Amino acid sequence: MVLRPALGPPRSVGLCESCRRGRPARDSPELGPADLLWHVLTRDAEALHGDYKRGQWLPRAAELQFAAGLARTQWSEDSMRAVQRTAPYGRLSQLLDNLVRVLRYTDGRDPALLPLHRLVDVLAHHAEGGDIEPPLGR
Repeated sequence: MVLRPALGPPRSVGLCESCRRGRPARDSPELGPADLLWHVLTRDAEALHGDYKRGQWLPRAAELQFAAGLARTQWSEDSMRAVQRTAPYGRLSQLLDNLVRVLRYTDGRDPALLPLHRLVDVLAHHAEGGDIEPPLGR
């Protein structure tokens, strides 16, 4: 899914304190360009993780190996653009477009990216011979 900016004049939308937590660029009291992309990325990563745990999505071996490499990569906009060029086509690679855009506004270690980190860690664990159950932590 590719998101395009809304049409019309830009508007300022303020956020309460509790709404600011957990999102990228949480220092800003207003919604920014990363917010919608982050929301979609989080939703899609959690849905994919759920499908994987229920056995509704079985990634191919190439996707598992890709996830293992992704887990060892430092996440930045530039590094994810480079990784994106080598990604095997599949459901995991479809998440990278929004990830690259979110990383334009936040650091790869940002807690806002935790659902995607969790998914990548689970797939990497499976790729390295672990079971399908997610590892504890993170």
